[in-house]
Amino acid sequence: MLTHCEAALIDGYGPYSGDAETRWDLWYLRDSPGDGAMKPGGQVIRGKALWYAKSSPLD
Repeated sequence: MLTHCEAALIDGYGPYSGDAETRWDLWYLRDSPGDGAMKPGGQVIRGKALWYAKSSPLD
């Protein structure tokens, strides 16, 4: 699973494309309550999804 920003970087039109009008949500997110550092957004989201999947009791 990739964020829009990650897919755009792969396809060559991402944040470094030079277009001043582009906005890249989820490019970087604060890893909270982790270490609080700014990290690639996809890494943070996938990490949280894995944590919740492992922490949730099965119904």
